[in-house]
Amino acid sequence: MSRHENSCGIGKEHPRSHEIQFFCVVFFAVVWGIDSFLLNLTTQLASEIHLVFRLLIFVLLALIAFRLANGSHKLVIEGVDKNHPKVVTKDVYALVRHPMYLTYIVGFIAFIQLTMSFISIIPFVISVILLNMIAAYEENELIKILGQEYIDYKNKVPRWIPNPFKFFRRD
Repeated sequence: MSRHENSCGIGKEHPRSHEIQFFCVVFFAVVWGIDSFLLNLTTQLASEIHLVFRLLIFVLLALIAFRLANGSHKLVIEGVDKNHPKVVTKDVYALVRHPMYLTYIVGFIAFIQLTMSFISIIPFVISVILLNMIAAYEENELIKILGQEYIDYKNKVPRWIPNPFKFFRRD
């Protein structure tokens, strides 16, 4: 298996997928941490919104991120037959095409709203752009492997923003 083939899924990952994801997490964490705990450059709004409210939203977003990551990880590891590849369309994959990458996005939003670190929006936006680039690359690889089946899936399931009415439903 080449370095760029998915270790669990099918097709090739973006050639720099792991490095980009690592960069996104570290860049976000450094900017968020410095602003939230050292400099407090953009966190003034946090004093206007009660900590309990911010913590409740943080926990809710963390649960959503966990649900996305867990559902994605479980299905890709247990549900992929590399000898007979097909589109996974159940559970979180019925909601969005890239639930693991969406986990990062939801997680970053959770931390931004926890301390109201508005400067953290910069690494957040950069991360979304980079994750979107990875997702587009991987989708092109999946179209090569799965053809019309994946194109039909793309037409039915959004890349990033799930239908909230389907979120907690299990197939």
